[in-house]
Amino acid sequence: MSSRRITLESLEVLDAIDRKGSFAAAAASLYRVPSKVTYTVNKLEEDLGVTLFRKEGRRSVLTPAGRLLLDQGRDILEAADRLVENTRQLDRGWESRLRIALDTVFGFDLLAESINEFCNLQPGTEIDVREEVLGGSWEAITMNRVDLVVGAPEVPVDRRGLEVAPFLEIPWVFAVAPHHPLAQVSEPLSVEEQQEHRVIVVKDSSR
Repeated sequence: MSSRRITLESLEVLDAIDRKGSFAAAAASLYRVPSKVTYTVNKLEEDLGVTLFRKEGRRSVLTPAGRLLLDQGRDILEAADRLVENTRQLDRGWESRLRIALDTVFGFDLLAESINEFCNLQPGTEIDVREEVLGGSWEAITMNRVDLVVGAPEVPVDRRGLEVAPFLEIPWVFAVAPHHPLAQVSEPLSVEEQQEHRVIVVKDSSR
């Protein structure tokens, strides 16, 4: 089967479905009608002779074959983006796009002023800001999905040649609502007392 049957457009659709969890949400993120997304997937499955997605409740989940195609397909998408970026940069002398990962613990309002100053300096550069959580910030830059990370937690042991500059410390606290039973318990809280209650933890965005 010719590999030319796999287009960048079809890989972008697979990536969007995987990230958004459904065909409808993927279509909205790509500014396309749902029927176009469905057609792209069906056509790709027909051309390759494989099933790429299965339903799990309301979510569309990749099959093992679909996961293999997308994981390696993302490398192709990133290579295509780099090719476009390098070409534009060589022509203009400035990056045509700056991709920034912003950890959710770091408020966007703290970054907005710097972005505004940069845009005034170089209005021709597109600024692409995406939110990441915990390990997702480091994964985004080590996998070359972004050029800059702001607010990433704890510097990893393996920096992989990255330049790291600490600039802000954000304290972590154990927090409960005033009406929560633990708010009435004398401090310090024991491990046993904490384990009697549900813990809410933000989901790591790394893949």
